[in-house]
Amino acid sequence: MKKIKKPWAAFGFPIKDSYGLIVEDLGEVVMIQYQEDQSYPPEPWDIKSVKRFETAQKLWQYLKSNMGYAKCNLLKCMKEEFPSQF
Repeated sequence: MKKIKKPWAAFGFPIKDSYGLIVEDLGEVVMIQYQEDQSYPPEPWDIKSVKRFETAQKLWQYLKSNMGYAKCNLLKCMKEEFPSQF
C-alpha cells in the first residue's frame, strides 16, 4: 500500500472536531481509522470534511487551539489509541 502523505486528520461536519489516522486515500474520499485496534473497518470521509496533518503533534496543536474545549489529555489519548505511531 502507498505511504500516505499527511496521514493524521481532523474531521467532521460542519466542525472538524474529531481525529483519526488516514489509512487509504481514494482521491475525493479518505478512509479514516479511529483507533489502531478498532473492530470495524475504517470509515469513508469526503475530503471537504477533512483537514490533514503530517504529524500527530501538528494535529494536536490544531485541535487544542481551534476547538475551544479542553484538549490537555488529547495527546495522551492519541498515544493510547495509536501506540505504534508514537
